[in-house]
Order: sequence, then structure tokens, then C-alpha cells
Amino acid sequence: MEANKKTLAAIFENKIFDIPIYQRGYDWKGVNFEALWQDINYCIDSKKPLFLGTVIFQESKDNNIGTNVSYQIVDGQQRITTMTIFLTALRRVFLERLEVEQDSSAKNLLTTQAAIINMRYLNVIDELGKTVRQRLNGTTYKKKKIVDALNYICASGWQGDFPKEAILNGQKKRLALQFSRFKNVYDDFYKKLSAKNSKDEPVISSKKLQEIYSTISSADFVEITVSDESEALYLFEIVNARGKNLEIADLLKNFFFSQVKDWDLVEQQWNNIVENADGAGGISRLLKFFYVSRKGHKGSGSRELYENLKDLVEKNDYKSLLNDIQEFSQFFHEIRNGSVEKLFIQLKLDEYKGKTFEDAINKSDIYTSVELTRDCNVTLSDPLIFSFFFKMHQLIFEDGIFDRKIYDKLKKYPKQFLLALEHLHFVNYGIGDRRANDVEAIYADTASEMFNAMSLDEFRESLKNLYTKLKELRDPKPTFIANFKKKMFYGRSKITNSLILYCFDKLERDINTDNYKKIYSPNESKGISLDHWADQNNTYDENYEIIREKILQDTDDDGNIKIHSIGNLLPIGVRLNRDMGDKNIVFPKTPSEKYKYLKDHGLPYTTQLNFLNDYESKFKDWDSESIDQRTDELANSVFDIIDNKHFSI
Repeated sequence: MEANKKTLAAIFENKIFDIPIYQRGYDWKGVNFEALWQDINYCIDSKKPLFLGTVIFQESKDNNIGTNVSYQIVDGQQRITTMTIFLTALRRVFLERLEVEQDSSAKNLLTTQAAIINMRYLNVIDELGKTVRQRLNGTTYKKKKIVDALNYICASGWQGDFPKEAILNGQKKRLALQFSRFKNVYDDFYKKLSAKNSKDEPVISSKKLQEIYSTISSADFVEITVSDESEALYLFEIVNARGKNLEIADLLKNFFFSQVKDWDLVEQQWNNIVENADGAGGISRLLKFFYVSRKGHKGSGSRELYENLKDLVEKNDYKSLLNDIQEFSQFFHEIRNGSVEKLFIQLKLDEYKGKTFEDAINKSDIYTSVELTRDCNVTLSDPLIFSFFFKMHQLIFEDGIFDRKIYDKLKKYPKQFLLALEHLHFVNYGIGDRRANDVEAIYADTASEMFNAMSLDEFRESLKNLYTKLKELRDPKPTFIANFKKKMFYGRSKITNSLILYCFDKLERDINTDNYKKIYSPNESKGISLDHWADQNNTYDENYEIIREKILQDTDDDGNIKIHSIGNLLPIGVRLNRDMGDKNIVFPKTPSEKYKYLKDHGLPYTTQLNFLNDYESKFKDWDSESIDQRTDELANSVFDIIDNKHFSI
């Protein structure tokens, strides 16, 4: 290892650079640009050198071109890439100034400096004046790739265009997505350097441009060069781990590249992990949840998580850890986004012999619990769910052989386990205003207990303790009812509409267990909507319109209108609901008319029929008081269903 203080000009002299595969993508923000621009101007005004920190390079002699030595950028990719983009903008401005500059000596200087930028910083030019390659090949990392687009703007004859595609080295390359990853950086630099005043004169004089160029080219770095790959990866890790420049994911990716020789395999698996994390909470959350599923809450903080993840390696089997993270990433994606079929595969429920998990109602109930958790936006239960199903599968398939006796003991648990979570999530986070982090430690530590359970008895004891804790954590009935009345208004949000359907679904499931028809299904179109019993539109009944107008004027402190309260809603078929609300069709409008119509035509849900029978006497004068009474009864009924559910082990 060798360390030296060098200017940017000295760093680029007779060197070519590539970005290692384990590096993160280029990510330069507007705030970074403003800070750099201010630093440049400060250095010009104070006549002090610009210092741009430490860079670490690894020599890779096999890729040398003539006297130009090839290096991998171990640390400093962001700064070297940014300097390259800055210099392409400066080169373009120098060439544009040639067209308006009148002074011959100034023209010669502009020409010379544009040529120096082109040859020293941007391109390797042979004796015949032909470009051999660009000085810097930008990142090739799949999701952040910019190498082709950066090479395009660095090319000697670049005219300042950003095409969607172009021919590079004889091959057609799509560039639009790559440009999108750094064009804003280029634009920021170019706009500053080429800005004009109201008289169409340059804001920055030619002299100031020379000073900017001089400040950049003489900017100081501490350059560290290494020749050994393992030493390069080690330095990459310690520099970034201490400096917090990278996320845990970047460091862990580097760790796998340093320990697993098959880099293509690492890249393929890591890309799959990142893809699974996208749209499901992100890679940082995925890695935290993976650790929590095995080790619990302690040690999952951002400062210690990276080291603790590395400690999960057993007997130097780094591939196994990578495989485990990839497997968890598939679960992580499906628990947030997956259909019932894909989710059952991830929970391994498709592997059991028997009809329990093939039963349509049982399958639907299990998936409903997951859908409700999604609607309540609770993600902290993900590690717990993973560990539960992981251990259940391990116990049933001990030594790879299906154990019928263990299966028979555990087959009722998945539905119960998820239902227990569903109830807490609905009461506390769907209806209530509690924050889900109040269960974080309990979920995390129970996940670890389950994952590491050494026997069926330990697993069951952990589950039993969890059920006790969930019931203790649940909001009491008065709190639930108060929140229910305050929150359950149609149109308040898409999630609230979904939770209203969930309440009716809960009632239907409790009443009609043998012939249950699902009402709540957020990810599937079931043709169910919500009808306003006191209609939103004119009923053309003079007597009832007086009552309806009072309901429309009845609002609570949060601005919720009584007519949208759950007490005034009835789940009904979409087509029928649309027809009943059509102003141009003679359909029943008042509650009494709706009652007669629906009684004659029949309804598929028991909850609908019960409503018609229980409130028939109130329909003629269906008012705010009637709505409040039904809201209160719905709240009590739903809570009692949940509270009376007991889970046995």
C-alpha cells in the first residue's frame, strides 16, 4: 500500500479507470453540487487549494494501454465521476467561447485548455489522434449503469446532445436511462459555467473560467494505491464503514465479493435480492428483517447491523449466508405484494400432504390475515411470520422426511397465528392510532425464539407466550369503539374503505361459517361496493328529503359527514349499487324503497339480510340517530368477535 498527496491532474496522468462490480451506482445530489460550487469559488477568492479527500485505487496491469496504467477505483467513484462530468461541461463551454472570443491569445488558450481536458482527463488518444478509450469507464452495475452514456459525452467530438440511443464501438446502445442517472449533474455544471445576463453576455468571464479550471486541475487528493485485491476490498470496507458514506447493503455486497470467488454468481444473486426489496420496503429494511428473524431485536440497529450480519456466517460458508438472504428476499417481496398462490409457495404451505391448506376457506382466511396486515401498513411482523413458517416446516420435515404426527399437531397453527396478528393489527393500527413500533421488540424477539427453537415444545411455548402478549397489547373495548366511531367513514381514505369492508366480512364470517362468502378482498375484484342507505343523492321524496338534508349537515369535529358513516353503509354488488344510484333510472332511493326492492330481489350475504330485518322499523325515518345506533352496534359486534376468539396450543 502506498499513500501520496496528489492533484487531480497528477491522478489522471497516464491512468485509466474502471469501477469494480461491487461498487454502488453513481448518486450525486443537488446539495452536493452547490457545496462543490461554493468550495471552488471560495478557493479562487482565498487563493487556497481545493481538497477533495482520499481516493483508493487498485492497480490492474492486465488492462494497461501503452503507457496508461489501468486502475480500479476502490473508493472515490463519486468524486472521480463527478470531476469527469464537470470537465465535459467545462470543455464544452471553452469550445463555445471560441465562437465569440475576439482576442487571438485568449482563443489560443481556450483551444489549448479544451484539448488538454480532452486528452488528459477524458480520453486516451493514440499517435494518430484516434480515441482508444475513455479515461474513466463509469459504473457497470446493472441498476445504476452509466458507462455507455458517460463514454458518449466524454468522446472528443461530442456536440452536447443526449440521444436515446447511439452506436458505440460498433454496437447500438440504449442511453436514455443511463443519461437520466447523471444528466442533472451535467446540467447543473453547464448552466453555471455558461450562464448569461440580460444582455446575453457571459456571467462568468473567460478569466474566471481559467481560474475554475486551474482550481479543479490542481485540487488536492490523498491517493492510496494497492496492488492486492483482498487489500483493496478490506480498505473499501473500513473506509466506508467508519465514514457512513455507504449503506449497510453496499458494505455487505462488498463483503460477499471479497469472500466468494464466483463474482458472477454474487452479482446475479445480489441483483435478485435488490429487485425483491424494491417496492417492498427497500434493501436496508430487508437486511434488518433478515437479521431480526434469526437474532431478534438486539443488534439490529444501523451501527452494529453490518458486523452482526457478517457474524451469521458459519464455518466460512459465505455462499450459504447469501443463499439465505436471497431466500428471505423472496418471502420479503411476496408478503408485501404476492398473490395467494405465490405467498403459499413462500410459506411452504404447498409442500404439506393433506387437505388442510388446500381447503378454499382455510386458504382464504390465511390470505385475509396477510391482506389486513398490508392494509394496516404493519411490516414489523414480517420477520416473525417468516420465522414461524420456517420453523414449522423444519419441524415437520426434520431430516428431510415428512412427519405426519408433527404435521397433525401443527396444521391448525398457521391460520390461528396469522389471525392473532390480524386482530391486533386491525384493533390497534387499523382502527386505533397506535404506532406499530410498540410491538417491534416483542415481534423481533419472538421471531428469534421461534427460529432457534430446538424442539416442538419450545416452538409451542414461544407461540403460547406470543398469544398472551398480543391480547395484553390490544386496545380495550371503550378505546376501540371511540376510535371506530371517529374513523369509519366512507371516502376518508382508500384504506378506510377497505377496513369498512373488512368489518362486514368479519361479521359475515362469524354468522355464516358453513357457507361463507368473502366480502373483504383488497387485491381481488369481488364486485362488492358500499351503498349509502340514506342516499347521497336526491330521493325525490319530499318527506324523506327533510331527514336526508339534516344527515348531510351533520358533521363531526374532523369534518366527517354523517351520511358517510359505516352505520349508513351496506355492502352490495357493484352493478346493483350503480343502478340504485343512477339518477336517470327509476330505482329505489329512500331507505324504505331500498328495503322493499332488496327483499324482493334477494341478497347473498347474511349480514345484509340481518340488517334489513333488524332495522326495518327505522327505515321510514332513517336519520342520524339511527346511523349512530347502528355504528355503535357494529363496533361492539366486531370487537366482541375478536375478543371472544381464543387460541389454544
